[in-house]
Amino acid sequence: MDRMAPTTTGPRIALNLWHIDADHPVSLSYVAFSLVRHLPEGHPGQTQVFYQSRQAEFFKKINGFKQVRGVALKRLEDLFGYQDEFDCLYTPHWLTGTHFIHRPKVSFVPDLGFLFRPNDSEESHVEGLKLALRHAAESSTHIIVPSHYTKDTLVEKLDISGEKIRVVRHGAHEVFSDESDPGIRPSALLSGLDDYLFYPATPCRRKNHERLLDALCLLRTRYGFNVKCLFTGPSPNWADCIDIPDAIRARGLHQDVHHLGVVSLPELKYLYLNAKALIFPSLFEGFGIPLLEAMTVGCPIIASNCTSIPEVSGNAALYLNPHDTEDIAEKIHQFYHNPHLCAELASRGKRRAKKFSNTAQAEEIRDVMKEAVLSQAAENVRMKRTLHTWPENRPLLTIIVFLQPSSGAELQSAIERLKKEARGAVEVSQIVHPSHVRLLKRLARSRTETVSLSAFHGTVVSAVKQATGTFVFFSAGKAVPAATFLSYLADAECSNRLPEELLHGDTYLINSRFNRIQSTKSWKEGRMQMEAEYEKEYFCDHLPYVVRRAALLTTVAGAEVEIKSLSHLAALLYETCSKRRVFTPVSMEIDCLRPWADPYSETLLWRLKHRLAYVPFLHRLLNYSLTRHVALSLLDLWAGSPDWLRAMVRTVGTPFGHSRSRS
Repeated sequence: MDRMAPTTTGPRIALNLWHIDADHPVSLSYVAFSLVRHLPEGHPGQTQVFYQSRQAEFFKKINGFKQVRGVALKRLEDLFGYQDEFDCLYTPHWLTGTHFIHRPKVSFVPDLGFLFRPNDSEESHVEGLKLALRHAAESSTHIIVPSHYTKDTLVEKLDISGEKIRVVRHGAHEVFSDESDPGIRPSALLSGLDDYLFYPATPCRRKNHERLLDALCLLRTRYGFNVKCLFTGPSPNWADCIDIPDAIRARGLHQDVHHLGVVSLPELKYLYLNAKALIFPSLFEGFGIPLLEAMTVGCPIIASNCTSIPEVSGNAALYLNPHDTEDIAEKIHQFYHNPHLCAELASRGKRRAKKFSNTAQAEEIRDVMKEAVLSQAAENVRMKRTLHTWPENRPLLTIIVFLQPSSGAELQSAIERLKKEARGAVEVSQIVHPSHVRLLKRLARSRTETVSLSAFHGTVVSAVKQATGTFVFFSAGKAVPAATFLSYLADAECSNRLPEELLHGDTYLINSRFNRIQSTKSWKEGRMQMEAEYEKEYFCDHLPYVVRRAALLTTVAGAEVEIKSLSHLAALLYETCSKRRVFTPVSMEIDCLRPWADPYSETLLWRLKHRLAYVPFLHRLLNYSLTRHVALSLLDLWAGSPDWLRAMVRTVGTPFGHSRSRS
């Protein structure tokens, strides 16, 4: 069976729930939990859930978790080792996405709230998030958003193609649709409190708490009308937040307005059921889950007339202008003095809530993932066809290799396989130091132009002048171009989609400090902050790029100083060439991931070495090229074996600790 082909009943789905924080679940966490319950319905055995191993006990208690195959990960990078076992990866939070070479990925983008903040945020932080979101979009086959407003915003603000975006609306958590369950009264709720407005929201400024409090003050002074109001949500723990209790006390509203903090789902339901209305003056929403929760239980809604809110609430809300304090006050006054409106909004809300369903959400997501698998397979075939039909007398890429004794044999093997896959699209020029000429003679297996000048500048100039490829790739003896990237390059060049002179992107390597596989990125992890100098340093150190030969010749010929190294050359190209970052691996480090194989075998080999660390002889043996080559060949056979054979072996025992962290 082709490992990329979906099964007859649909694709094998993997849910990446690495981002879930069991200690502080939010609305989107519960949306993800609903997928755990509903994705397996009608498709048994086709859903896997990946989560942090430290949260294993929490996930085991999720309703419906027994229907899925749970995989506990110690590191997000461990996902590489499981690519063989699913057809498509769904990441319900784009910021923790992982890019795979041979598997389509679908990412969920809830909103673009970081672009719509009342106060100016740190510009570099916003730019970093934009970069991360573009990476998620470019490396995803499809993107799921919860509203048409969010789709339109992605297209308009970030120039992301609308063709890959799909709108899938949320469903409310099951606790809100159970009419026999009255919820649980929060212990912090004062007795005798009734006819209150309820606002569940985080304390960030775009939620507009301060204007709502000002409107309550205005109702008191203008009409002598004291409105009771309850807030729930976490305490502020990031920059763009307000201290809600302080804001209440500063306005003298502490007798009528209370902040209960974080409440459980049953407590949240109780507050909806007993509220006069949900007040929702938010300045920006990508969907607005509290609106759906309120409609489901029959709680009337007074809400903002902007962003996605009217799309969700429809005719089931009394709308206000969230930027106008007076209008907020007037709409609240109108609502309290019109009992008929209150009942009508509650009735409309319950009818509208029936249009939102967790089951429908899960099925629509499954359909999107099936579409992603099929479209990715068709795209791969189309790009490979373009590469294979490339004219043999016009090489697409010249690989200029600086051979090293330590990696010569493996590099030669990698290049031979790459040339066989790319056919006439690749030519190779091998550069070797005069003292290592014997190495080249011993390894050479094809007709290549050899340059053995001792002066680096002259060597590069000579190699570039002799190159005939449209593009040039330099290797310092450890990296080769990724075969998937060559297909992308040929397809883009044929369709005239590459005006840039320099293309660079991700590469995969082993982090020697932490001894683990990772995908390098051009921004600082954690801060998500793009810095020009850091990007340049990363670029020059890792060299995952190709450059147009014409631009390369111009740079080399016009260099005012002698070129000392590949990093020096990369710095010159970085400064002079128009650049594009492509979100597919440009190169592969041969010590880690080979260009013709999945990371699956490499990960298994790494785990085997880790297990054998206490046997020094065997551990050292796996470091030799020949032994490593044999081991990887055997693991490749295992990775490509039929599903039934791997399933049979697993019944005896999973090889090499592959599932040691599964629940």
